[in-house]
Amino acid sequence: MNSTPFPYARHIDFDDCFYNIYCFSVFTDVIQVWAQILMSAIIQVRKEDETNVTQDPGGDMFEPDKKGYLKKQGNNVVIDWKKRYVAVKDGMLAYYHNSEDFIVASPINTIQMNIASVRVDPKSPTRFQLVTPHRTYLFQCEDEEELHSWIAALEKAIQMALSDRTVMSQ
Repeated sequence: MNSTPFPYARHIDFDDCFYNIYCFSVFTDVIQVWAQILMSAIIQVRKEDETNVTQDPGGDMFEPDKKGYLKKQGNNVVIDWKKRYVAVKDGMLAYYHNSEDFIVASPINTIQMNIASVRVDPKSPTRFQLVTPHRTYLFQCEDEEELHSWIAALEKAIQMALSDRTVMSQ
């Protein structure tokens, strides 16, 4: 059915298409061929978008030195602990809502480790504090073994960040 005000035009409607497409022709079969060609092109582009990964999973944090879920204390007045996906790589810590956000490289926050220090929280043997000049972050691990693993990874990241001489060479 022709829903356009033009007698020899046809509005071609595709799901999720951002543009209105009109095909003008005296012949109906020409319009149908153009509709098929356009639909094939749209399907092909969608397939390419789904299979073409433009960046590595995690973006700059691809293949981190350490990653996993930790509980992080919120910075609200109410003390609440939220499960966060945390990754450490090349002198940087990033935390995410979940591992899916890590894959698409969408962190909640990133922390430069050259301005951070890490220590066990004196209130709990399964928590550590990540102290920066602007804020102290509090993370909780499942057990002491996991805590020591995270602290070792963070100390390594701090050492790496402090030994990075790229700033000095500029």
